[in-house]
Amino acid sequence: MKKRLIFVLFTGFAFACSNNSTENKSSENNTSENKIPEYNYMEGYTQGTTFHIKYKINGLSIKISEIYSILNDINKSLSIYLDSSIVSRINNNDTTVKTDKYFEDVFFTGERVYKLTDGLFDITVGRLVKAWGFTPGGHNKINPKKISELKSLVGMNKVKIENHKLIKSDSQILIDPNAIAQGYTVEVVSDFLTSKGITDYMIEIGGEVKVKGLNDKGELWKVGIDKPIQETETQYRELETIIAITDNSICTSGSYRKFVEENGIKYSHTINPKTGYPTHHNLLSVTIVTQNCTYADAVATGIMIMGLEEGKKFVENHKEIEAYFIYADKKGTFQTWSSPRLSTMLKTVN
Repeated sequence: MKKRLIFVLFTGFAFACSNNSTENKSSENNTSENKIPEYNYMEGYTQGTTFHIKYKINGLSIKISEIYSILNDINKSLSIYLDSSIVSRINNNDTTVKTDKYFEDVFFTGERVYKLTDGLFDITVGRLVKAWGFTPGGHNKINPKKISELKSLVGMNKVKIENHKLIKSDSQILIDPNAIAQGYTVEVVSDFLTSKGITDYMIEIGGEVKVKGLNDKGELWKVGIDKPIQETETQYRELETIIAITDNSICTSGSYRKFVEENGIKYSHTINPKTGYPTHHNLLSVTIVTQNCTYADAVATGIMIMGLEEGKKFVENHKEIEAYFIYADKKGTFQTWSSPRLSTMLKTVN
């Protein structure tokens, strides 16, 4: 009997799942597809991070190449790191490019959350993200005057889609879907598994998770949330809590790992589109639980920008979401807050 533990430690998540059966291993594109009597397990690389999928076999064969086909198609639409992608061509003002379903799904969900968060979640933040060095090309010295000027190029009220074309009010506007793309990718893979009649599964991409049904022990899936510490090595990462859950998506946004440093000051990668500057407050980690992973990913980012008190109000006013916050008190000690229903899903970390 072999026990396999998989810790997916990225963007605030540690996902652990275990098998108590013999595994047959094969590899494809530097990935593995492990077959067990009732559940299959796949892992690999996409969007600059890892993915993990575990699902209950229902008689239909799912190939990892099918998963990669989906992932590659999404990259061709939404990757700002791929010059030939739809979003890159739009950012380069290619007048021949048309938006596809992937781009439009992300755009319209982003537009919805933009309105719900009063503009704090915004996929037109690309110029600011680039100025702060969170896109290819690295970090440049921050110029406050330049940041102020770039704010005029941010706002989803400045872009629209007509006849599968993105129309910009200013050609310099850049679209950056990174804060929503991984959650959306999880949702697309979920739709694929559901279309194959699969009812029990876990999908994790870059720390964004969706679960359905039960795990291989016949129990609720268990997803761990990291403590907000800066160390990036796996051996230094600790779990804050574990959520036992099914039929939901879980996404986390954090301000404590990815940053640039200038004059001894660390700037978070989560940028407030209204100020032009990265968030800087005591809210360190936001975990959102709701049915749709695309929506969860965007909302987590929006609340991360709001801060603790406004974030609490937002959750209380939107009954479709549950939330778990980690923040620092005045003494710098970690504290937590969770919405009432989510509190019943939390498990003690042993």
